Amino acid sequence: MCVITISHERHPTSEEIEKMGSANPDGIGILWSNKKSKTNEWIKGLTTKQAINFYKKNSDILPIGSTISHYRLASVGRGHDKTLNHPFVIDEHATNKLKGLTKKSLLVHNGHWSDWSNLMLTLPSIPKGSFSDTRCIALLINSSKNKASYFGSQKLAILNNLKIDTYGEFEEYKGLICSNTHWNKSNSYFLSNPLNNQSGDYRRQTTLANKRKSEADIIDETDELIYGRYGKDYISGW
Repeated sequence: MCVITISHERHPTSEEIEKMGSANPDGIGILWSNKKSKTNEWIKGLTTKQAINFYKKNSDILPIGSTISHYRLASVGRGHDKTLNHPFVIDEHATNKLKGLTKKSLLVHNGHWSDWSNLMLTLPSIPKGSFSDTRCIALLINSSKNKASYFGSQKLAILNNLKIDTYGEFEEYKGLICSNTHWNKSNSYFLSNPLNNQSGDYRRQTTLANKRKSEADIIDETDELIYGRYGKDYISGW
């Protein structure tokens, strides 16, 4: 079982990352909204040590309220295939690069969706590369105009330009919002949805305090790698 962690009031500690990574050892992804460029950015395929170093060295660019981490325990697809780590871009390719930035939304998922392979057959084309239920969900959300609620009991978090939408049951844990706390059962409690009447369906939209500038300030989507924007020290600890 994977775990999604949203930095609601703080980022996860090194000890928490260690626990989540140990319980879900098939790779870690971190995604966030860039406050200046209004883009969604990500890096994935990290080990526990790399994720801890990334948070320590890049806390200035990881805003509270619009940063997510995902810890994978493979249920579909090969565990060693880092392209199947989350997130995936919600676009026509369900882009699965190990790092990048985009104006499109980013998807992470906790759960196992058994219908994915059948619904893959309904798509007009299938992108190249490895596939999992989560990559398929990204394709289907894109093709159905972002109707993420279609996926029922699946736990999803979608990062979209400074806000996070969640679907399914999430829990609050000491300033974090988690898709589960199986990695650390103590001191956690179930959080019913404060925005909807459906108990247990926590859907959160978090908007940064800083006002958005005009849409013209949003840079064009690009395949430019994070190295190109921030220099090799940006992911030091690799």
